This record gives sequence, structure tokens and C-alpha cells, in this order.
Amino acid sequence: MKKSNDVFYLILGAVGGFIGGFILLFIVDYLRDSQFFLRRDWLLGGGFVHMDILTLIVWLFISATLGTVVAYSIVLSKNLKAITASNQKLQEISIAKTEFVFFIVHQLRAPLSSLRFSFLMFQSKDFGELSAQQTEIVQTSLKEIDNLLVMIESLLDIPKIEQRQLPMNKTAMSLQKFLSLVESLLKEYSPLIKQKNISFDYKIPPAQGRVFLEVDWSKIKQVFANLLENALHYTGDDGQINLNINLKRNFLTVALIDSGIGIPELEQNRVFEKFYRASNAKALSIKGTGIGLYLAKFMVKEHGGKIWFTSEDGHGTTFYFTLPLKTTVEEFLERI
Repeated sequence: MKKSNDVFYLILGAVGGFIGGFILLFIVDYLRDSQFFLRRDWLLGGGFVHMDILTLIVWLFISATLGTVVAYSIVLSKNLKAITASNQKLQEISIAKTEFVFFIVHQLRAPLSSLRFSFLMFQSKDFGELSAQQTEIVQTSLKEIDNLLVMIESLLDIPKIEQRQLPMNKTAMSLQKFLSLVESLLKEYSPLIKQKNISFDYKIPPAQGRVFLEVDWSKIKQVFANLLENALHYTGDDGQINLNINLKRNFLTVALIDSGIGIPELEQNRVFEKFYRASNAKALSIKGTGIGLYLAKFMVKEHGGKIWFTSEDGHGTTFYFTLPLKTTVEEFLERI
């Protein structure tokens, strides 16, 4: 219906321009009485004002075209206003939905924290000894609560990111210290790696003298955690995951390679979008929020690095990110 209305306006514009051309001819002839513009010597014995036939056709064609252009501009203006209003309404709905989600998430944090404290009391045997089965239940519950709390904190970081208010507490850290923290983080994932019988290979660079990084480890730890969890979730049993850390020029480069499900080519440009999850990941019913990579990209960028990936659907994914390296003043002067 809308398209037919647009066509009607275009036709109306052409007809209006055509008639307007005729009217303009009469006005010009009346005001100037110019035989160059108009001749009265033909068309049904005379009496009707006219140009020579070729000039008249060209003139009316131009008039109709101008009328169509004007009508098309009006149609575009109307459509643009409608699209702008529609986009604004969608944006308002999206903001309202996001605010509601964040409100619910914020309200969940307090009771979850209380529940965690209660389980910690059971774990520390404040209420007496636990059987082996009860201990396992408590440990599993604590793990799930901790995962939920991490997810809640990640969700609550999104408004801070969008408002550029997420704090970055960067400190100078030696390369050796940084690598030891990475190794400690990897140990936390050892149970899941063993459970899935995944072959995990970890390569780090040799010891370097006065090289250090300026990082907020809590944020970079989250980047590592998000990438590792994705690799573990989307790599099947008996799969392969490699973590390689290299020093290239003035950057530390991390490459996490997995033999998992990969990312469909047509969806790869959306991987870092907020709340986006690839279709093959959703089809496997694997838990996820779609915010891990969104947060990772922001945090790496805030550290002056870059993050990217290569992937083939069904044949695994490799994620890369870089962090700038720093040196002491003495070593910098030695390189000059």
C-alpha cells in the first residue's frame, strides 16, 4: 500500500510538471510576446499558442522531470521522517528493555551473595561435619553461584562501558609476574580440561629482562577467562586447545587456538556485538550471554591493544589479542 502511494505521488508530480510547463509557456508568451519562444501559425488552423514541435517536446519533458524530482524529494522526506520515528521508538523500547534487565540483574546480586555466604559456612563446617556427598553438593553450588555472580558483574559493566565510566586501575607489572598470573588462571580450568579430555598446550616466551606491562589485571584476567571459557564450551570432548604467548616488537601477542565448532562465515562480522551468539552455538544449547567478547574487545582496546579472530565453520577458531609492552628508561635509552 505504501509503495503504491509513493508511485501515485511520482505520477502526480510528473503530471503537475507537465501542466506547469504549459502554463509557463502561456505566461512567457503573454509577458514577452516573443516569436522566438512561441509561434501562432499552426495547430488546427491557429489560435493556440505553441512553440515549434521539437522545442515544445523538450520543454515539457524537462518540466515533467522537474515535477517528478520534486515529488520524489517529498516522498523521500516523508519516508525519512517515518523511518526516524520508527527507529526512535525501537531505540526507546530497547533502552527500556535493557534498563529492566539491568534492574533485575542488580536485584539478584544481593540474595546470591547471601546464599554464597551460607554455603561458605557449610563448607567451613560451622554447622557440623558434612558427608562426602554433602561436601560435593556444597562445592558444586558454590561454583554455580560464583559463575552467576561473575555473569551479573559482567552485565552490570555494560552501562559503565557505554557511558565510558568503567574504571581501569592499571599498574606496572613485570612480564614474569604477568605470565605467572596467566599460569595460575589456567590451573583453575584444569578440572574442566581433564573432564572433557582436551589436549591443552601452553607456550610462553623466554624470560625477558626489564620488560613490563601496564595493565589492570582484573580486566585482562576477564579477557583470558572469556576466551578460555568459549574455547572449552565450544570444543568437544577429546578436542585440542593451544594457548601461545609471543613477544613481537613492542607488543605481547596472545593466540588461543581451538578445534571447536567454529563461527559461520556470514555471522563473523557480528561476533563482538553485545548479546550476539552465533547460530551454531545456540543450536547446541550451550549456556552463554553473548557479552563475553563484547567486554573483551572493550577491555583490550582500553589497554591500547587489538583483538581479532580467524575461524572456519566446523573447523575451530583462533582468537588473538595484543597488549603493548613497556621498558625501563635505561633500556629505552640503550635502544636509541
